[in-house]
Amino acid sequence: MSESVEKVLLAPIQIEFTENVKKIRQNLMITSFIALFMTLGGVSIDPSSTFFGLKFNGLNDALLYKGLLILILYFLVHFVWCAYESLQEWEVRVTGTKEAFIRADEMDLDEAVKPPFPSDPRNSTFYFWWSTQAKRIGSLKEHLTAINQRVESMEAAIHEMRENGASLDRSDANISSQVQPLKIDIESVVYSINRMEKVLVGNQLIVSMKTFDRRYKYFLISQNVRWSVIDFFGPIILSSVSLLCLLNGGLIVP
Repeated sequence: MSESVEKVLLAPIQIEFTENVKKIRQNLMITSFIALFMTLGGVSIDPSSTFFGLKFNGLNDALLYKGLLILILYFLVHFVWCAYESLQEWEVRVTGTKEAFIRADEMDLDEAVKPPFPSDPRNSTFYFWWSTQAKRIGSLKEHLTAINQRVESMEAAIHEMRENGASLDRSDANISSQVQPLKIDIESVVYSINRMEKVLVGNQLIVSMKTFDRRYKYFLISQNVRWSVIDFFGPIILSSVSLLCLLNGGLIVP
C-alpha cells in the first residue's frame, strides 16, 4: 500500500480551520454574546462607572451598540470569508482523490472495455475497484501453468531421448538437471497464487470493504453535520441574532 493511499485510509480528509480562523470565530462569538447579554438582559452603561480606573465621558448605550455592531459585522464577514476558503481547500483535496480512479495500464484493451471504475465517479469505492481487478490475477496463474506444461514436455522429450539411446552433450545434461528444480519453483508459485486468489476474491474481503465504506460514509456525514452546525452556521446564526437585537434595541428603536 502506497503512502498516499495509506494516508487517505488512516487519516480521512476533513474540514479544519486554521488557528487564525478559530480566533476570529472565538471573537465573533464573544462579541455576539456580549451584544445579546446587553440587549436581552437589559444591561445599560452607567455614566459614572470606570474601567480599570479610566472614566469615559459621553459613553452611552447607543455608542456601545454601534461599536458592537461594527465589530460583529467585521468578524462575521471575516469568518465567513475564511470558512469559505477552508471549504474550497477541502473540496480541492477531495476531488483530487478522483485521480485514483484511472486505468492502471493505458495499453490494456481489457481495461479499456471493462475499466476498474464506474461511469459515475460518485460511486467510486475501493471495493468496486477491487472486485473488478482481483479477477485479473488468475491470468498470471494460467501463464505459469502453460510454462509448467512446456517444461514437462521438454523433460519428457529429454527422457525419451535417453531411453532411445541418444547421446546427450554437456549442455543437454545441464538442462535436464535444472528442469526438476524449475518445476518445483513453478508449482510453488502456482500454489501461492491459488491461495492468494482464494483470499482476494472471497466474500470476506468484499464484505469487510463494504462495512468499511458504510462506516466511513456515516463518519463523513457526522463530521460534515458537526462542521456545518457547530463550526459554521452556529457562529453565523448567533452573530445574526445579536445584530438584529442591536438594531432593534439600540439603533433603530431609541
